[in-house]
Amino acid sequence: MEIKYSLKGLADKAMHFAENKQLIDPKLWKRFVSQFKGETDKGDRGWRGEFWGKMMRGASLVYSYTENEELYNILDETVREMILVTAPTGTYKQLLCRNRVQWMGSVVQKICNFRYGVFP
Repeated sequence: MEIKYSLKGLADKAMHFAENKQLIDPKLWKRFVSQFKGETDKGDRGWRGEFWGKMMRGASLVYSYTENEELYNILDETVREMILVTAPTGTYKQLLCRNRVQWMGSVVQKICNFRYGVFP
């Protein structure tokens, strides 16, 4: 059963503001993915995948409210790009081998697994 909801006033404006000013920006999502093309977490274990995952989760909630097809397509594309930067082990290339085990439960891994059935 699908549940639709409607917001009014400030809550509605906030959803559309986040969508229009941040989430519908393909460059933003490409910058997230670019963090995974090298070994960016080498020294600081920056949890960059968690940040991408939290943004994706928030964007998915906004999409569930606005049903904006443009936003859906941008989110779909960023998931596909994240899959392309995975190592043969199914983890993300920017992680050192000794850190990869710690990331297996990350939000980014879960989203890619759920959306596209990619499992390490």
